[in-house]
Amino acid sequence: MKAVPPSRRAEALLAGALKFGIRPGLERMREILHALGDPQRRLKVIHVAGTNGKGSTSALLSSVLREAGYRVGRYTSPHLLHYRERFWVDGSFIPEADFEEVLLRVGDLAAEVEARFPDLGPSTEFELLTAAAFSWFEEAACDLAIVEVGLGGRLDATNCFEKPEATVITSIDFDHTAILGETLEAIAREKAGILRANVPVITATSGLALEAIRLAAEALGAPLIPVAGESERPIALSGPYQRRNAALVESVVASLRDSGWMISEEAVSRGFAKASWPGRMEAWRDGEGGDWLADGAHNPAGIDALCEALRHDHPGVRWTLIFGALTDRDARGMLEQLLPFARSLLLVAPPSPRALDPHHLAAGLRHPDSRIAQSVVEAVAEARRMPGPYAVFGSLYLVGAVKEALGWVPEP
Repeated sequence: MKAVPPSRRAEALLAGALKFGIRPGLERMREILHALGDPQRRLKVIHVAGTNGKGSTSALLSSVLREAGYRVGRYTSPHLLHYRERFWVDGSFIPEADFEEVLLRVGDLAAEVEARFPDLGPSTEFELLTAAAFSWFEEAACDLAIVEVGLGGRLDATNCFEKPEATVITSIDFDHTAILGETLEAIAREKAGILRANVPVITATSGLALEAIRLAAEALGAPLIPVAGESERPIALSGPYQRRNAALVESVVASLRDSGWMISEEAVSRGFAKASWPGRMEAWRDGEGGDWLADGAHNPAGIDALCEALRHDHPGVRWTLIFGALTDRDARGMLEQLLPFARSLLLVAPPSPRALDPHHLAAGLRHPDSRIAQSVVEAVAEARRMPGPYAVFGSLYLVGAVKEALGWVPEP
C-alpha cells in the first residue's frame, strides 16, 4: 500500500476535526495536553481575550517584546490562507515540516485520548491546533508566548494556564451570543473566565462589561488595570482604533515591567513602528497599479470601527467592494452599513464550509450596481474591470482568498 504523505495526513486530520464545529469545554483539552506532557505548565504566557482587537493587540505586543530582545511566540486565529499563520515565533511562521510533525503527533495522542475516554467525544480542530501550538512553543524555547482565546474564555481550549504573566481583555461587544450570552455582562463573565488569582488583568472594556470583569477580578484577588484613551506613539497598523489597542499594550508592558521583564521605552516605540497584522485595514497596490483595502471585521462593533476608519482615513472615497460573509454573522446588517461606501458591489461566498450563499444577500438589496460572482477568482477579475479603488470586507477567509488571487504569499 502506498504511504500517505504527511501533508495529506495533516490536512485530513484537520478536515475531520473541523466537522465537529465549536464544542466548548476543557475536559478533552486537558487530557490531550496531559498526554503531551503538559507543555503549557512550562510556558510563560500572556493570555488575550475580547470581542475585537485581540489579534492587533497580540501583534503589537509581540513586536514590542521582540524588540526588547525576547524570543516570543504568538498563537492567533483565524488564518488568512494557511494554518501555519497561527503559529508565529520570533518573526517567522512555523516551518511546514515542523507544523506537520507536531500536528500529527498531537493527532495520534488525541486519538488515544478519545479511545480511553469515549464519553468526552472527539477532539475539535481548534483543540488540536492549540495543543500543537503549546508543544511547539516549548520546543522553540520561547521566553514568552502570547496566546489569543478562540471563543469566549471560560471554556475555551486555550484556558489551561495555571498562572499567566498577565491576562488581557480587549473590547467587549455582542458576538457569538448563542454560546456566550445575550447581554454584555454575560459575555464579559465568559471572557473573565481567563482571570487567575493574583494575576493582573489589563482591559480596555467599559460600562457594564467592565463592572462584570471588576467583580470577577475582586473575587479572585486579581489586580484590575482598566485602560482608556489612545496611544500617542506612531503605529504601523492603520485605523484610528489601533491607537486604543496600542494604549492597552502600553499598560500591559507597564504591568510586565512591574513583574521584572525588561522592556525599554525605545523597544515599545520600535515595536509599534514595525508591527504587522495582514487583513486588518491593510492597504496595498496590485501588479496592475490598482489600490486595494482589506479588513476582516465581522461583527457589529468591528463594522462600526471599520466605518469609523473609512470616514477618518479615506473621506469621500467610494470603493468597488467585494463582500462575503459566513452564515453565523449578521451579514445583511454588516452590508447595509458598508453600502454607503460602495460605488459597485460584488457579492461572493468566502472559501469556508460556513459561507453564506451570496444570493441570500442579493435578495431585496438596494444598490444601483451590484452583482454576484461564482467564485473569488471571478470576483477579483470582475472587480479589476471596474474603476478602483477596491475593497474586500466581510470575512478574513474572503480577504485571504482575494489576496491569494492577486498573487499574495503569506509572510510574517
